[in-house]
Amino acid sequence: MKLLLKKSYFSLLILFFTPLAIGFIYRLYSAQIFVNEPHTEMFGNILLTGFAVLSLIIFLTEIITHRKILQPLFSVDTFVFISLTLLLVLSVFKKEVGIYATGFFVLFALMSLFVHEKFYTLNNVYFFIFLYAVCLMLGTIYTPRGFYFPEMTYTFYVLPLAFSLFRLKKQSLLLILKIVFRIMAVYMAVSIVYWWFNLLVLNMSALEWITTKFPPAYFYVGKWGHYSHPSYISLVLFSTLISGFYLNFKKDKDVTLSKFELITYFGLCLGFVLIMESRIGLVELIIIIVISLLYYIRLKTNYLKHALVLAVLAGMIIVMAGENKFSRLIHDGVRKADFTLAVNYIKENPVAGAGYHQQRAALEYQDKKMTDVTRPADAPPITYTHNQFLGDMVQFGIPGLLPLLILLAGLVWYAFKSRSYLLQLYMLIYLLFMLIEEPLYAQEGITRFMTFLCLFIHISESDKPVKVHRLRNLFSKGEPA
Repeated sequence: MKLLLKKSYFSLLILFFTPLAIGFIYRLYSAQIFVNEPHTEMFGNILLTGFAVLSLIIFLTEIITHRKILQPLFSVDTFVFISLTLLLVLSVFKKEVGIYATGFFVLFALMSLFVHEKFYTLNNVYFFIFLYAVCLMLGTIYTPRGFYFPEMTYTFYVLPLAFSLFRLKKQSLLLILKIVFRIMAVYMAVSIVYWWFNLLVLNMSALEWITTKFPPAYFYVGKWGHYSHPSYISLVLFSTLISGFYLNFKKDKDVTLSKFELITYFGLCLGFVLIMESRIGLVELIIIIVISLLYYIRLKTNYLKHALVLAVLAGMIIVMAGENKFSRLIHDGVRKADFTLAVNYIKENPVAGAGYHQQRAALEYQDKKMTDVTRPADAPPITYTHNQFLGDMVQFGIPGLLPLLILLAGLVWYAFKSRSYLLQLYMLIYLLFMLIEEPLYAQEGITRFMTFLCLFIHISESDKPVKVHRLRNLFSKGEPA
């Protein structure tokens, strides 16, 4: 019993204090104190401050508990460790924060290069990413601005290069995953408390909120962190959930997570996507759990084939029962209109497309031509297609889809070649996400995608020999790390 409590104390604290905070807010609401619309912003700032303090406590606690992993403590590798952890945590906030965090991380990666005077051979899979980024740059040739280097594509080059400038120990990488996992659990708990405050202010019931489409629901959940996009936030939380399963499966002697902590995190994830009304989030959460359970069965038992059959049958039943709902998931009012405009634009411009980052102009042009396409009255202005594959064809024509397919094929190939649970599941959730969003079109999506991708690739390489090159002898053939 004591061992269980020791391993699960963090989850128990969350399960204790989250309901306690909710109850305290309800008491204030009943007494008509503080819980009202004028105090919403103040309450959000209080929660943001509390989140920052709790995150710092979690970080310091883990560092002190596992201080032998980061020996020597005051070294350039420790600063790389800190900056990478910060980059991952801040990925749930707005893009400007992510940009500054990326710069901070790259700075310490460069410091590692100059202190250790060595760098490591890039993994070949990164060249698929570079190819895609170069194709994006070439797509600027026929834009109104003319040929230029797209600022947003810096991340495609910078992060892989930065990860080649250092090598953290495997346990250091696992410790990063654990710290981020626990901080994201706090993030979801804080978001649920903030949602509860807004729920009382709006005088709604929780059941009414979850079962009724309430736009914009995500505004009342994530605004305390000054970023509310449900899908992009969910991608960070799910990448962290995958990391949690990996830590549990890995069973490292020093850095691991208990099953109880995983269950708690899953419960927080489920509650989060429900109050965010993130439909794709709910689907992806189910997929992550099912695949992870199958992976666990494969590791622990001989009943994988039986479990696969049951999973396939259950999936078929769910899809058949909710066929209409799955259709609406991809083609709601806004996405259906954007889909129609995009398809017709591609038909009229099959070879060249509109050019890099010209989706909005292309869709607005097509919207003026097609007066029979109607958008919901409360729909936001036309911005992009909400589908990565369609979006690339609108920008670069049908041939322009090829670089994206090559990129995805290369990443999936590497994920299976390296037998990386992290990368395989990560690529799956991103492939699904690309059906309803364009993570490689917006800076928020690019930063999140590249940060976790590079980290997972770094982890997959950590047990393998990698060629190291000395700054003083750049033209050598390299030596094993």
